Amino acid sequence: MAQRVKRLKPTTENGTKAHKLLSEWDGNHSSESIAGAIYEVLKWKLYDFTLGKLREDMADPKPTVATLRTFTLPIQDMVERDDKVILKEGYFPFDDWDVPLLQSLEAAAEHLSNTLGEDPSDWSWGNLHTIHFRHGIGREDPAASLLNIQRFDSGGSGETVNAAGHPGGESFNTISLVTYRQILDVGNFDNSLFILPPGQSGHVGSPHYNDLLEDYKTVSYRPLLWTWESIENEAESEQTLNP
Repeated sequence: MAQRVKRLKPTTENGTKAHKLLSEWDGNHSSESIAGAIYEVLKWKLYDFTLGKLREDMADPKPTVATLRTFTLPIQDMVERDDKVILKEGYFPFDDWDVPLLQSLEAAAEHLSNTLGEDPSDWSWGNLHTIHFRHGIGREDPAASLLNIQRFDSGGSGETVNAAGHPGGESFNTISLVTYRQILDVGNFDNSLFILPPGQSGHVGSPHYNDLLEDYKTVSYRPLLWTWESIENEAESEQTLNP
């Protein structure tokens, strides 16, 4: 997409800023990425100017917006490859993908400007895309304030290796992500590693309730001890359950 937008000629100030930033994107989708934010919002807006327009002309009962949004990915693929076969069928009110792509880029820039401010340096992906670990009974206060882990910025998306999917639209907050991770050394299982955010204890009073969070955020790991000898040597405490 970064290569595809280069041919566009924005007509607005914010669109011009977004065009330059996205055109120069190296694909790094960290939480600090400004181009990453532009890309994600552009994808959301691309629906509005393609399938969204198509839906307006459909007879009732229309498919839901959520249903049609699932087809945005093949639309994006055709836009990126400039495959115009479907445009010849006359379903869309344009015959060149540059038209909805430019509209989407400028709409994305406008959304970022309205949401995060006029300065593009504030358009970082993490300012839109956050992770919030919520306890099973922490949906509302007072439990929420006591049990839930504070939101933090996140990179990635549903398309990246370090997956952090979001619905797009009014909210880009993470709704699906990789939590438990492990790396197993099958030659020596005691060399194995793991991470489980926010911590190993479900008890808010435990020091291990959220002590793995910082490692998780930096994609770091802790030892995953395997043999009883290793576990006993490193044990911090022991709990005995009697019937």
